[in-house]
Amino acid sequence: MELKILNRIKLFSLFFWIAFIFSLIGKFIGGNSLMLIFFIFGILIDLFCYYYFDEILLKIYGAKPLPYNKFPEIHHIVKEISDKAKIKKPFLYIIQTHHPNSFSLSKNSKDSKIIFTYGILKNLNLREIKGVIAHEISHIKNGDALIQGVFAFVISGLVYVAKFFKYLLTFGAEEIKGGKIIYSIIILIMAPFIYLLKILIISKNREYIADKMAQDLINDPIGIASALEKIDFLTKRYKIEINPGTSCLFILDPLTRSDFISNIFKTHPPVEIRIRKLKGFLYVI
Repeated sequence: MELKILNRIKLFSLFFWIAFIFSLIGKFIGGNSLMLIFFIFGILIDLFCYYYFDEILLKIYGAKPLPYNKFPEIHHIVKEISDKAKIKKPFLYIIQTHHPNSFSLSKNSKDSKIIFTYGILKNLNLREIKGVIAHEISHIKNGDALIQGVFAFVISGLVYVAKFFKYLLTFGAEEIKGGKIIYSIIILIMAPFIYLLKILIISKNREYIADKMAQDLINDPIGIASALEKIDFLTKRYKIEINPGTSCLFILDPLTRSDFISNIFKTHPPVEIRIRKLKGFLYVI
C-alpha cells in the first residue's frame, strides 16, 4: 500500500478514536443521552485539529516566516528540491533558538511548511542543509507531515491538560514538589493511551523511509548523514524546552533525557542506525 494512503488511514483512525473516547466520556457522565452529544463534540475537535494544527504549532514555537532577503540560498534550494519532488514549494519559517533542528507540517502538498531553527541554519553548511530540506520534503510528499502534525497537536494537548491539573492541584506553585509528582502521576495514567497511539500512528520506520527518499531526491547520502551527525552533536550542547508531545515532528529527537516520561514520547530510531543506513547507500550498485 502506498505510504501516503496508509498515513491517511492512520489519520482517520486517530480521528475516530478521539470521537469514540469523547462518546465514552459522555456515556460515563450522563449515559446515552450525553453519549451522542459528546461524540459530535469529538468530531468537532477532529475538524479543529485538522484545520488549525499547523497554525497553532507554529504559534507554540514562535515560528516566523523565513525572510527571502536574508536566506535566498535556502529558498532556492527548497524550490529546486520541491520541483524534483513535484510538489508546490513549501512556506518557510524560522524559530529563534540556537538548538539545531527542523520539522515540516502539511495539510496537503499545496499547503505545506518547513520550519528551521536558527541553530540549524547557522551551524550546517549548504550541502548538509540540502539534505535536511530533502528529508523534510520527503515527509511532506509521503504524508508524514500531516499525520505527525495532527498527532503532535493531540498529544501536546493532553500534556497541557496534565500540566493544568498540576497547577490546579498545587495552586500554581511551580516550586512545590507535589506538583511535579501529580504531573508525573497524570502522565502515568495517560501513558498507556499515549503509548498505544504512538505505536498505531507514528512508526519509527518513517524516518528511515524519509532518509531514503531524500537520498533519491538529491543523490547525496553523505550530505544527509553529515547533517544528522552534526545535529546529534549540537543538540547535546544546545538544549530546547519543548512540549514532549511534539517531539515526533523533528528531524532528530530533541528529547535528550532518558527518564520515564521522556521515553513515553520517543518516536525516533537511533541516529547511529540512520547514519549507517545512509552511508550504506554508497556501496549499493
